[in-house]
Amino acid sequence: MYGIGGSVGSIFASFITEYINPKWCYVITACLGICISINGVCMPMSIEKSKQAVSKMGFCERGKKNFKEIWQGVKMKEFRKSLLFVLLMGALVPNISSYLYYYEKDVGITQFQIGMLSLGSSVAITGGSIFYSIFLSGRELRTLFIIGMFIAGIGAATLVFFTTGHNLGMSNFAFLMLTQPFAEALYNAFLHMTGSILFAKLIPPNIEASMFALTAGLQNLCNLFLANWNTVAWNAWFQISKANLEDLWKLMIVRMTMSMVPLFFIWLVPTRKQIHAVQLVITYME
Repeated sequence: MYGIGGSVGSIFASFITEYINPKWCYVITACLGICISINGVCMPMSIEKSKQAVSKMGFCERGKKNFKEIWQGVKMKEFRKSLLFVLLMGALVPNISSYLYYYEKDVGITQFQIGMLSLGSSVAITGGSIFYSIFLSGRELRTLFIIGMFIAGIGAATLVFFTTGHNLGMSNFAFLMLTQPFAEALYNAFLHMTGSILFAKLIPPNIEASMFALTAGLQNLCNLFLANWNTVAWNAWFQISKANLEDLWKLMIVRMTMSMVPLFFIWLVPTRKQIHAVQLVITYME
């Protein structure tokens, strides 16, 4: 659904931004957010098995219940190690999307073409999800993480070529459309989906709401904040700015190198045998 939604959104957003006014993208997004909030408020209580007990709890009682469930989850060694690996992987690899956006504008990529690149990535993510479910769902998770790191490194390598003007004879737009959606789809399949599946296998079903909220929040903290902070820290050395993008390739090399760093702590990811042992314990506890 993420890929389908991204595909539709990319088409409309690229057209509105290029030919109408970018402010309407924010207006439409705000309206969609309001609709989602109203839908959430109107959802029936019957979908919650424990609705009667939860609805009578106050704020402090609910907080105490959630923290108790989180503590029950983090007591599992395999979960703690897996969470640490995913957080380190997200925080250590720099996020260069903002710098890349300004570079694309600097070399003549239009706003509509940027939208089409997002469309290509969304379609590729959908394809990557299908590819994962058919061919990779039964593989060792450590192996999938390792392959994903190399895919991320290859994707960063193509950006080194792009930011140094070596596009293999293609136009800037054609080169990006050929390389980035493909790299992003495989990156999503091998790293993001693998991380989600790993947590789904380790989290007991009776505390999954609290634990998935914890993992999603911490992953967003690393991927959306700490990864950007990491990029800014590296850029303090390179001094890349909107007015000076000539050295952006150096930041791409950093990303390519840092994509391999998680290999040094891949041992934190439990093996299939260890995951199976945890699942047996969870079944016994139920």
